[in-house]
Parts: sequence; structure tokens; C-alpha cells
Amino acid sequence: MLERALFVHAHPDDETISTGGMLALLAERGADVTVLTCTRGEAGEVIPESLRHLEGDGPALAAHREGELRAALAALGVTSHLYLGEAGARAEGQAPRRYLDSGMVEGEDGRPRLGADVSAGALCRAPFEEVVADLVAAIVSTGARAVVSYDEQGGYGHPDHMLAHRASRAAAGIAGVPFHVIIEDEAVLARLDPADTPEGALLIDVSPALERKAAALRAHKTQVTLIERPGHPLAFALSNERERPVLQREGLYLLDRAEPDPSPDSGDPRPETLMSRIATILVSLLIGALVGVLLTINHQHRVAIADASVPVGLIGALLVVAALLVGMRLVFSSRLIAFATALGIVGASAILAQEGPGGSVLVPANLEGVLWAYGPLVIALLVLAWPRLPESRKGRMEVQPRQEGPSL
Repeated sequence: MLERALFVHAHPDDETISTGGMLALLAERGADVTVLTCTRGEAGEVIPESLRHLEGDGPALAAHREGELRAALAALGVTSHLYLGEAGARAEGQAPRRYLDSGMVEGEDGRPRLGADVSAGALCRAPFEEVVADLVAAIVSTGARAVVSYDEQGGYGHPDHMLAHRASRAAAGIAGVPFHVIIEDEAVLARLDPADTPEGALLIDVSPALERKAAALRAHKTQVTLIERPGHPLAFALSNERERPVLQREGLYLLDRAEPDPSPDSGDPRPETLMSRIATILVSLLIGALVGVLLTINHQHRVAIADASVPVGLIGALLVVAALLVGMRLVFSSRLIAFATALGIVGASAILAQEGPGGSVLVPANLEGVLWAYGPLVIALLVLAWPRLPESRKGRMEVQPRQEGPSL
């Protein structure tokens, strides 16, 4: 399921805290995993006094945290990494962009929220469509067949985490790959039974990778204090100084299921653009017109069966129209494609119904002609009018947001 996956995280250190053990185990068994980091954590608070001079100096802190992230990924064994907006994670034709940490403040309800002075270059200030397009580009460049990121609460509610969830989910939907959310609530992880997990949930024992996860946590010195006491389980604290265990279980939940083509020659998923949609509509219109011409020419054909003259031409023509339009509705989510095809068929038959040179007509005023003149239109209205087919219901597992978190 995760043999080729893209893990989307908001800041350096998130990849280790939330999915460090999982990443280490996947890398160890040769899975093709890529960590994508949206920002460099420029707005983070700094824990060690010796590094406190970096706090508030966005470029300097970003450069330092880049080094911490490299060391952490090396400890986990992850060799593939991207920064959102840069090579491998930037929409085609767009100049590279550096997304900045949006920071956060504590709201009156105790939950994180955006501050009043968020930089114009911050991740949360970027156009949502641009962020999604860059994430789609990352899925394409890595060939990912699954995307992993936070739940809709962003884990503990950081605005960048919540945006990462929404954008990653949208990008996975466009690319047609499954989207998994990280189960970060310690109580939920504790009560899950590895032998009987809910449908769509994946619970992983990461204790074999605990030392590698601890080494990666040590690498994030500006953000994490690793607490090692003889005879006690490993723990860590963030800038809020609240001690938390280094979890020996990590979990995912399949939020959106998709069925990408598993064949190695299937190519990479690519997002639909305005130009590709226009081209698809025009091709559909042309196909409809060609079908309309051929069927109009042959709709008067009859075959004698016993003593009856059967209008096989008309029957076959109407069946072809129905099959083609129904197929367009089933294959394409947009009604525009089926509409363009129907327009081509009806338009071609209407043009050919006009009297030609010398008074010849292809659609005479007989029963077949009348049925052919109006039959495709009726079929088109019926096919276009039916509601969109319902998607299969996706199970949900209630996962409560983490109640504490770092000031990043």
C-alpha cells in the first residue's frame, strides 16, 4: 500500500514526530518513499539557549532547520526529499517559489490560529490552487501511488498543518491516488487492536525503528528535547515543555480510496488543465459529428425478415447513440463531454436533414426520418439529466485532534 508514497509535512520535525518510525521501516524494506516539506519552519520557537539567537531570524533559522531535517532523514534512512514549490514539487511552467512558515498564535479557545502579521509569502497566504498544483506535480514527479498527511484538524491545529491536509487531499484526488491521514491521537493509537483494526486503518508497530526515530528527534535540536532516563520509556518535549512519549505505534487511516493503474507502463497521473478540458470537449464534439453523419446516412436501412421489413438502420442508430452517450457519462465526471458528443450527433443529423442539391434528402419525412430527427435528442436529454452516480461510501474513524503541540 505504501511501497511508493508521498508523505506531506508542514515543517521540519513533523515528519519524525508523526511518522518517523513508519518512514524508517518503509525505507529499511526498500519502499520508495518521499518526504515533502512545505516550509522550512522559519517562524518556529527555538528551545536551546545556545541556538536562541536564531529565533526571529527567519532566513537563519530556515537554513539551520534545513540541516536538521537532512540529518533527521539520514537517521531514518529516507533518501528522497522535496521542498514544496521547488524542483520536483512545482507546477510545470512556474518559477520556483519558497513557501514560508505561517506561524501561529493561541486563540481564546486555546487552539492555534493565524496571527495578525502573517507574511504575504506564507503557506497559508498562498493561493490554494497553486499549492494543490505544486503537490500534484510532486505526485507526478515521484510516481507516488499514495499520499499521506494530517487529518482535517491538522493534528493539533496548526494552520499550516490544516492547509497541508486540504491541499494534499485535493491533489491526491486530482492525481487519482489514495489519501491517508495520520492517526496522531495517543489515546486512539493505544486502544486500537493490531489484530482487529477498523476498516481502512493501519496500525504499525515501530518499536524495531525506535532508535532511528530517537536519532532523528535528536537531530531536530531547535524544536525537540529528547528525554532519555534509564529504566523509563523514551519521551520528548517541544517548546511548550509538555513531556510526551516517543510512540512505539504509528497509524494511518485511509480517508479517500482511489484505484490508480498498477501497471508499470501506465504512466504518471496528470492533472486536468483548462486546455486539456477544452481539447477533450472539441474531440467529443468531433466524434459526435462523425457518428451523426454515419448514422444519418444509414438510418433508413431496412432488412426483410419473413414478410416484415425491419428498420434495422434506425434501431441500430438509436442503440449506438444511447451506448455512446451513456459511456461518456460513465467515463467522464463532467456532463460537458456527453453534452458535446450529443451536440455533434444532433447537429450533424440536423444539417444532413436539409434538402441537398437536386432536391435529395438523407432524412425523409417518413417514420424513420421523424424518429431519427428527435430520437437522439430525447436520448441525450435522458442521459444528461440523470444524477451523478453515487460514489461508494467511505468508512470513517473518529480521531480526536491532538490537544497539545509545538509553537512552530
